[in-house]
Amino acid sequence: MNNIKKLFAVMFAAMAVLLISTAVFADAYGFIVQPEGGSTVSGTKYTVTWTTTFTPQKVIIREGNTIRSTITATSQTMSAELAPNILINNGRYYYYIDAYYSNTEYVTSTGFLITEIEPAFEISPQSEVLGSAGSKTVYWETNFTPVKQYLLRNGTQYQSLTVTATSASVETSDQVYKIRAFYTNTEYVESAPFQITSTPRFTMQPSTVYGFPNMLKSAYYDVNFYPVKVTIVDQNGNESSPFEERTYNYSIYSDKRYVYANPSAEREWKIRAYYSLDGYLESLESSAFKILPSSTAFTAQPTGGSAALGSEYTVNWATNFTQEKVEVLRGDEVYKSYTGDVKNTTLPPSAAPYKIRSWWNASGQASYYSIESNEFYITPASAPAFTLQPSSRAAYDGTSQISLTTNFTTTRLELYEDGVFKEELNKTANSGVKLYVDIKPNANYGTDRYHIRAYWGDGQADYIDSSKFGAYYSGIITYASNGSTAEMPSYCFAIGYTATISKCDFTPPEGKMFKCWTYNSKEYLVGDKFKVTGDMTFTAVWSDACIVSFDKNGGSGSNMDPMTIAGGSRQELPECTFTAPTNTGFYKWRVNGNLYSAGEKIAINENTVVYATWYVKEVRKTVTAPSMGLVPDHTMKDADVMLYGEPVKFEDYTIVLDSNYGDDIGILYNDPFEMGKAYTFNAYLSVNDEKYYYSDDTVFRINGEKAVLDKTKSSIKSAVIRYIFPKLVYKLIPFDSKSTFAVSGTLHIDKTAAEVVLEEAADNSDSALEAFMSNDWHYDWYADGKLVKANGGTSFEVPYDCSGKIVYAVLVIGDQTAKSEEAPIPTYYYTGDIDHDGYVTDKDAAYLLKYLSDTCDLTENQKKAAKATDSTKSEPDMIDVIWILNHKTA
Repeated sequence: MNNIKKLFAVMFAAMAVLLISTAVFADAYGFIVQPEGGSTVSGTKYTVTWTTTFTPQKVIIREGNTIRSTITATSQTMSAELAPNILINNGRYYYYIDAYYSNTEYVTSTGFLITEIEPAFEISPQSEVLGSAGSKTVYWETNFTPVKQYLLRNGTQYQSLTVTATSASVETSDQVYKIRAFYTNTEYVESAPFQITSTPRFTMQPSTVYGFPNMLKSAYYDVNFYPVKVTIVDQNGNESSPFEERTYNYSIYSDKRYVYANPSAEREWKIRAYYSLDGYLESLESSAFKILPSSTAFTAQPTGGSAALGSEYTVNWATNFTQEKVEVLRGDEVYKSYTGDVKNTTLPPSAAPYKIRSWWNASGQASYYSIESNEFYITPASAPAFTLQPSSRAAYDGTSQISLTTNFTTTRLELYEDGVFKEELNKTANSGVKLYVDIKPNANYGTDRYHIRAYWGDGQADYIDSSKFGAYYSGIITYASNGSTAEMPSYCFAIGYTATISKCDFTPPEGKMFKCWTYNSKEYLVGDKFKVTGDMTFTAVWSDACIVSFDKNGGSGSNMDPMTIAGGSRQELPECTFTAPTNTGFYKWRVNGNLYSAGEKIAINENTVVYATWYVKEVRKTVTAPSMGLVPDHTMKDADVMLYGEPVKFEDYTIVLDSNYGDDIGILYNDPFEMGKAYTFNAYLSVNDEKYYYSDDTVFRINGEKAVLDKTKSSIKSAVIRYIFPKLVYKLIPFDSKSTFAVSGTLHIDKTAAEVVLEEAADNSDSALEAFMSNDWHYDWYADGKLVKANGGTSFEVPYDCSGKIVYAVLVIGDQTAKSEEAPIPTYYYTGDIDHDGYVTDKDAAYLLKYLSDTCDLTENQKKAAKATDSTKSEPDMIDVIWILNHKTA
């Protein structure tokens, strides 16, 4: 008994200790049970429970520092439904419970997470073959507690299940079943389909189909069960394992109800489907079938066309299959690519041909998954061209500014040096708009090493090349006043360029006149030419004034105004305006005993008198010819005219000399002269045995053609004339029809007509025959009678400076010549190029200023060039002057 009492005493003591301990903890503020996280499916919430040592005044639930809800507490144990934590930057904020034991003081739980999981079946019902009619219980499990469940048959709700159900009894049939489990009232997941079959069979046999070459084609089949595995058997009984080998050449593989194979006319197939029956693996074979190849083709080929440069042309095509991918080829490169059954596109003009490549297997890399169309071209509607070719320029501040214009907007500009790519120019030329390009110099004047390649498309061959040009180092030409006032502009020229000395615009010092310019101790007159060697400074030279007066010397009429010039300078003698004495004409000026023609320059070092001289105008027309067959001596005489010449015989040729007034001077007969050889004759006038002057403008004609006066050998009272007897004259050689009669055009000799002339010349001369046999002949090209290209060929590119001139060619073969027809070149000018020298310069602006101040006249073509700002206005004006100064090209 005492022991029992002791036992009870100990128990009571322990209970007291426990009560005391509980009371102590009850007074502390904290969590007895911490909230724990968990997981829930998408669209649902998770219930969290916790217990505190006190009944809180309020509870706040936070996600990180964000308050999600506030709860009024009613007991120490509480719960709440929370959504999964928000995912931020691949991480989540923890939930926390703040339990307040006063208005401002609280305790916080440990953090916890509620994660979201995808609702799913962890176990799906399994298909089975029973071998006989009956029913089978199927089983499943989900990773969530469903709110409702259904059994589906062939996709339609067939039976309602309890929310706790994990099994169901299903009867044998050919029907396909599924379990649909809802995790919310409207959202659900479904199990894998399953079948409970009594007798396995093919509900759809595979049939023969057609497919594209080298591309897997599917054949459809169906069975009334879900196979354990499926294999394919060929006509030789060979069985393949399609899920282990998926080669694209011969193996067939299956994905449930489809089989795939490369089309083949030789191979025949059967499908073998395996199933389990009473623990044994059984199989079922389909009927035989084939996958045969079908042909692929363009039912409508793409066709080309033309489009303006900068625009595109629409191309259409069609195929007998659905395209998975389309590639547009330009040359050998892929220019565009599309995904899907595209049947048209737009393409820009290109020199390279286009083709369409259509793929029936976009994932295939080999070309046998595609076919290509015929080639077609998109051509420019108008030929791309440089309407302003780049021309050579000197460098200024280290670069040469080259200008050009094209009739299209360029896609790329490249600079070539000596025919080799140098750099890409980061500029675009807009159609019809002048473009300026800065190029570093590479050579002295006259070395044209550059050309520009302008692309009108983005193909490798979509370009044209400019003519060659140079970019040259330059020199600055300045003029020093040497003590005078005013200023003169400086000029920039290419090193090696032949420039012209400017006139002096400085104000002379008191009592002085401008004489000349000096550079390196050499004197230069206004208008003299010099070669630019670098920076050059020309200094003005001033001298005392000299008076030049003019004496009539027997003439009459108004006096000529004296001229005041700088001593030591050269002065051009003017035309004579005196009235000549009776029966005479003005011959030359006599200065200090020497004769000078009007227009010649003479040195004036002092006050000088210039005298007029005169010649006899009338000559009798009667002459005495030698008798037939007689050889005259050196002199043929009659009472009025004597003529000196070589002893000749009367045969073939008649030489007639007459003055510019139409008077016959003499007739001479000679032995046949050699063609191309020069002969010299002496002649003088004698009237009543008195000798008189020949003037420089007397015209001597032989055979009706003008002979040449040799001024270096002629004296005042006798003339030495030279005459070259002409070669045979052939008919004019015409130009070919492809010739372009314009500046920047090309003239082509008609080769067929030229062959006839060449053969005629060879028949008439041994020298021409030798040249013909050795192919040693050429064409010299002339513009307004001036040789512009020697030793040329049968074609001639008409340069800018032939604008408005008559161009023709002379065929030279041995000692024979023949002339082409004449080509009148229309007048062509650059806007602002009034003097038609090929450049827009200060001289053009000065020319227009003179016209506006009525100090010079302009031709109609010059006026057109001058109207730079508006070609429709009647007259140019000061706005055009400003335009020219702002658009100088040199």
